[in-house]
Amino acid sequence: MADRGPPNPITNGIQAAVLEWIRSLDLELISLLLSRSWPMSILDISEPRWRPTEVTDTDNVVRMDRRQRLLRWDRRPPNEIFLEGFVPIVTRENPDWEETDLYGFSKNNHPSVFVSTTKTQRNKKKYVWTPRSANRGIVYQYEIYAPGGVDVNESLLHESPWPNQMEVAFPGGIQNIYIRSARELQDGRIQRIWRNPNFLDPGELEPIASSSRTPNVIWRIDHPDGGHKDPDVRSKRSTSSDDDLMYGGAGLVLTTNSCAPL
Repeated sequence: MADRGPPNPITNGIQAAVLEWIRSLDLELISLLLSRSWPMSILDISEPRWRPTEVTDTDNVVRMDRRQRLLRWDRRPPNEIFLEGFVPIVTRENPDWEETDLYGFSKNNHPSVFVSTTKTQRNKKKYVWTPRSANRGIVYQYEIYAPGGVDVNESLLHESPWPNQMEVAFPGGIQNIYIRSARELQDGRIQRIWRNPNFLDPGELEPIASSSRTPNVIWRIDHPDGGHKDPDVRSKRSTSSDDDLMYGGAGLVLTTNSCAPL
């Protein structure tokens, strides 16, 4: 345990949350809520591990948490996400046991107060966890630079259900000011890159990578092209399906050569 660092580092915790009632909670209280169904095998050796303000990224470079690139796959378009941010499925102020259970959410992706993201995995090339269904229909890959959040692998150790996902979970969701861009894909082919004008830029970020042939669009409210969804997905959609693409058991890690540009 010593090489994991202190259990309570300086952290931005729940600063990114969309839900104001979660942002107003004491960090120790929200940590207790998250760990109510902790696996017995790690009960005495682990606890929720909040991302510190300075993180050692996957390329072993130390960065501020606001400069660590996170991604989220979602079928909802920029006209929703850039306006509202990533709002969790469960928003009420009295969530039940299951809806605040970090382990259960990570394992089963059930409706909860969490919003899931994945780290950009860097080892000479960039790698990213990608859902197997990302090449079907209209899908968005959102790029996020957010403070705080819970590092799932660091928290759950060997009990982490899907360690290759390198998940960072955000209780209370992610405000729109922490979302820099979105790649719109249709059947695996990139259609355009959306830039969020409301993004709060921490500075010193890598440029958004794109081909010279890919349209770069600055989003605005009710953009005529900013609401693209699959018609069949729209008709079948339920609230609980908003997280389907981020279920850890339904994806794998791909290089930039085998998926859409990162």
